Amino acid sequence: MEEVLKNLVRDGDLEAAVAAFVSLAPHEKIDFLEKIRSTRTEPVALFLSKVLDWTPEREVQKSIKRLLFALKTQGIRVEEPKISGESALKKIEPVRDQRAFISNYDPEDTRVVLLALEMKKRQFLFIHAISHFSKGLQDLAAMPISRDELETILKDYRGRMVHPMVLLPITPRYAIYLIEEASNLSGTHSDELRNLKPLMTGLKGPVQKPEDIYTLPVPQQTRPKNPEAILSDPVFEPFMLTWGSIEADRKELDGVVNPSIVLPPYVIEERRQAFLKGLVETDNLKSAARSLKRMLEDYAYLFHAMGELDTFKGLADGLPDDQFLQNALLFFVKKSLEKKEEEQPGVLVDPFKQTPSNPPYPRR
Repeated sequence: MEEVLKNLVRDGDLEAAVAAFVSLAPHEKIDFLEKIRSTRTEPVALFLSKVLDWTPEREVQKSIKRLLFALKTQGIRVEEPKISGESALKKIEPVRDQRAFISNYDPEDTRVVLLALEMKKRQFLFIHAISHFSKGLQDLAAMPISRDELETILKDYRGRMVHPMVLLPITPRYAIYLIEEASNLSGTHSDELRNLKPLMTGLKGPVQKPEDIYTLPVPQQTRPKNPEAILSDPVFEPFMLTWGSIEADRKELDGVVNPSIVLPPYVIEERRQAFLKGLVETDNLKSAARSLKRMLEDYAYLFHAMGELDTFKGLADGLPDDQFLQNALLFFVKKSLEKKEEEQPGVLVDPFKQTPSNPPYPRR
């Protein structure tokens, strides 16, 4: 609430004030309107006219309209509200433009989810979320923007995506699923998501939950790519699985594969595999298995969006098999343990290090 007052009264930043007001809970909106009831200025009238277009709660709408009427009767110029009946946010018409995008995970194990919903002609609600592979939702922001602003933002995102980072379209409903899933994992931003719920009515699409990914169409003659080739795809390069004891495990593995006595290569490899298989059975890594499965399901969606249907089919066919997931976990554990701090590009191309002034997407 203080942020709305700061932006509106002290800074005169109308756009920021509207964005901050939209994110408030209904009772907080009512409280804020009471606070500005005695403020009789044109900026306040303009603010009220703007937020009315972005307010789904009927009681809050009524409070805004009462304040606008009071200002008008006192001679303050008021921009006439353009909505009638229910708020435009209450129900999103199917003809409205709805867009959503997701990236793969970066070297910090974070990804971006973008969602843009056209609430009225050429006016969008833009939602930006950053989630971490194991920690969940790290950042969530929502703001009203114009179509031109949206196109500029998307162009900027795509322009700063450095290979092997990608930003690809998904269904808006699945974007909301991903944000809610990440929020549940982190235990944060639940209030903001609850306030956005009324805006999500009517979101559709072939993929609304992870199970739907498996039903995406592929030509019958498509042959699945083998697991090793799938996991070696550049899209997976930036991702590094991490867990609490990784440094200690890395040192232990070094002792396993570099013993004080000379051993034949096949024995060294047997020792390595035995160590890795024992490691993935520990509690630290068992808890990572579900997150890994969800990541691979989302990557299957990305590969389908890229038209790499053999890779998609390999994942869709393999993920229901526990052994496939176990092998994938082994792959990423081995990759993470054997990564050296001073590795040169070619083993892992870090897009942030390639272009330090232009990361693939805005950081916190």
